[in-house]
Amino acid sequence: MLEKETRTAILTLAAKGRKQREIARALGVSRNSVKRVLREQTAQPNAKARASCLDEHLEAIRALHAECRDDKGRPNLVRVMEKLQDKLKAEGKVLDVPYSTLTWFCREHGIEEKVPWTRIVTGPGEEMQHDTSPCTVKFGEAKFALQCASLVLGYSRMLYVQFYPRFQRFHLKVFLTDAFTHLGGCCRRCVIDNTSIAISCGSGSRAKMAAEVEAFEDTFRNTKQCLGGEDPQTWKGHGPERAASLSLWIYAAVWQWYIKTHGAKPTWFPTPWYPGKTTPSFADALAALRRALWGRRIFARSDSRPLPRKFAAILIGALAEAT
Repeated sequence: MLEKETRTAILTLAAKGRKQREIARALGVSRNSVKRVLREQTAQPNAKARASCLDEHLEAIRALHAECRDDKGRPNLVRVMEKLQDKLKAEGKVLDVPYSTLTWFCREHGIEEKVPWTRIVTGPGEEMQHDTSPCTVKFGEAKFALQCASLVLGYSRMLYVQFYPRFQRFHLKVFLTDAFTHLGGCCRRCVIDNTSIAISCGSGSRAKMAAEVEAFEDTFRNTKQCLGGEDPQTWKGHGPERAASLSLWIYAAVWQWYIKTHGAKPTWFPTPWYPGKTTPSFADALAALRRALWGRRIFARSDSRPLPRKFAAILIGALAEAT
């Protein structure tokens, strides 16, 4: 929520003919905030008018803020909102204010600590952020309520956007696949704001990702680490898209060969730190394919004095496990 001084500065600079981009850069706010202030044409924040209905519940909010804590002792304002609504409902009253108004109200009355705004900058390839938000798109005279899905890279700020009539777990996987293919790879860490469609149970630090989302993560991690899908030969034109598509095709082909050839039979060498391993990884499937292909080529093209088979098997086995 912008303070009155900031909103006044926006209106003053706009009256002097400054562009919205220049105003946002000069005041350190987003262009959407500038547009909203110019649309409202008032320096008085709207939240103050909405917050007036919370004034009579100030002490109750203070008590609930001290009571509603997570396992790490941090305040949970979502729970504060829910308990306050339940309390008023039992009294026959209705609390019709958004969550953002409650957070602003707590900060203004010293209940919640004000955190200074900072821009988080990460290194190249370190972090990306995915979010969805409802929006209204106008086509001709008709208006449609759609879900805007976006993925932004933390370092370069490259942005990829798609619109969906609804957005569920299946659409999450489709969107991220299209985004990774278009961008030619993905970052090491992906921050998802709307995690409700990605988790199966729990919340916060106790959240558990759905099995299909974990499999989706495993696919792209293996494609990047084992097949080099993030390193195309050329970054011009459709080079990144072709490299990503080819890597995903090879990934699927390797698994198809492995399942058809070996099935549930283990092909990896047992290790003392993981004696109970029963499920192959993609690295195991790729190593098995390498041993099969390299063994045929080496023995078929050996000279009159070939390398002893047991030595060749050891050499091929060691090289097949390399990444």
